Amino acid sequence: MKTRNVKKTDLLHEKNNQRGKNSIVNAVLINKVDLSLSLKLQNLINYFVECINELQNNKKNILTDLLICIEHIKKITVNESGCFNRELENLFQEFLEGACYLGDIVKPLVNSEESSNAHLSDILLTAKTSHLQWLAVCILTELQITF
Repeated sequence: MKTRNVKKTDLLHEKNNQRGKNSIVNAVLINKVDLSLSLKLQNLINYFVECINELQNNKKNILTDLLICIEHIKKITVNESGCFNRELENLFQEFLEGACYLGDIVKPLVNSEESSNAHLSDILLTAKTSHLQWLAVCILTELQITF
C-alpha cells in the first residue's frame, strides 16, 4: 500500500500529470495539396496518349476527341498556372504548342486522305506523336513528384 502513495508523490509522476494538463506541442503546418488537380491532369494526359495511339487507325473520329482534350488541358493549365513549378509550366507550354501543331497536321489529313503530301504528313505525324508521348511521360512524372 505504501508503494501507491510513493508513486503519487513522486516528482516524475507529478511532471507527467502537469504535462498532460498544460503542455506545449510542436506542430508542423502543411499546405493542403489539391490532388484533384493532379488527378484531372493525369487523366487528361493519359487520354491524350490513348487518342494519339488510335490516331493512326481512325483519324476522323479521334481528331475531335483530341482537340477537345487539348482545349481542356490548355484551360486547366491557364487557370491553375500558379500551382506548378517552373519546370512543369515549361513542359506544359511545350506540350500544348506541340499538341496544337499536331492538330494542324491532322486536319488536312482528315479533309483529304488522298493528297500528294500524305506520305510526308504521315512522317510528320509519327514524329510529332512520338515527341508528344515523350512530353506526356515527362509531365506525368513531374506531376507525381510535385503533388
